[in-house]
Amino acid sequence: PASNLSRDVYVHQSVAEPSALAVNDVVCFKIHTNKHGLPQASAPLWKRIGTDSTDSVVRFGEFYGLVVRTDDGSISIDCAEVIQLHGKDASMSEESMNACGLVEGNFISFEVSLDDNGDPQALPPCWICCSSERWVKDLVGAKEESLANSV
Repeated sequence: PASNLSRDVYVHQSVAEPSALAVNDVVCFKIHTNKHGLPQASAPLWKRIGTDSTDSVVRFGEFYGLVVRTDDGSISIDCAEVIQLHGKDASMSEESMNACGLVEGNFISFEVSLDDNGDPQALPPCWICCSSERWVKDLVGAKEESLANSV
């Protein structure tokens, strides 16, 4: 809505799997102009999950990570930046994971809140990457390189 474009933005299937998107999904992506001068989405494309899409404030997550299930069965988000800041991965409750429709292996962008013990928690809403695995690897690699250079 805030793009000020006079046309809808085209999303090619190489940017996001069509079955991952539905009418009225809240999505986030960069826009480029295609060879015909029309607006087109660039990968990666993110979809907001775990909240009502009518919320007026839309914030993109500060961190990126991979949803993993630990040996004890709990859920965490594998994120080097959260570990660097808080000494451990962010955890996520089973309830939050289910509310977001997440499964192990999803790549997400998320915000962190500290619980009463000072442990990092990933809370809904979050953003799921709807682009191919190649984009996920590029994002993770760039983020890890940036962290290594900041130490």
